[in-house]
Amino acid sequence: LDCYSVSHHHRNKAIQTYQKYVSGKNCLRSELEEAAEYLISTTPSASQSWVIDSNHHDHLMRWLNEVNIKNEVWNAKVYHELMFLVLSAVDRGIGNINPFALWVYRNFKDKAVGQCGPITFIDSSKPRYIEGILVSMHGDIGPNGARGTRKNLSMISEESMIGHSHSPGIEKGCWQVGTSSVIGLEYNKGPSGWMQTHGVIYPGGNRQLINIIGDTYYYNPREIQ
Repeated sequence: LDCYSVSHHHRNKAIQTYQKYVSGKNCLRSELEEAAEYLISTTPSASQSWVIDSNHHDHLMRWLNEVNIKNEVWNAKVYHELMFLVLSAVDRGIGNINPFALWVYRNFKDKAVGQCGPITFIDSSKPRYIEGILVSMHGDIGPNGARGTRKNLSMISEESMIGHSHSPGIEKGCWQVGTSSVIGLEYNKGPSGWMQTHGVIYPGGNRQLINIIGDTYYYNPREIQ
């Protein structure tokens, strides 16, 4: 979930706000639905998609905390829906609240989305592993609350696979995938190390990064380790 429709980065940017209005990209409900439908449509049968906590999901909670909804009435209905879900989660004693997860679990139950369904939202405070590789960190948060980097996360006691920077790489036991977005976004100006790169974890814990360039994928067989 990119949260482009309600991004705090666009606050007080009148021209960009108008561009979103003209293009219809200021509707949060449409963005939530698009993200959920993408998750469901791209999850193969007999497979699971784990959605990791990330800084982009946090943008949604920030919007709920900071927006004056009277100035954004086109998103008022989904604002109140989300706020009800969040406050109800607080009443139930849920600690790490993800508004997007709550919204998806409520609105897509008919598509078998849930804690045991094909789409599962992972709380980063509860580690998840694939073949011994830690996969429940997005990479935005580093050790002891520092800003996450491939280098400082390579110093923890476990091997890991992260994302976040949109630039792939390997630093000791920490492997970092790239992005699945388009490369030319509004905020990556100048020379860029971004690449559409996926990570594969094989049985036994061997790993590999696969780069998607145009319509072709590339990999180095000697990279598997």
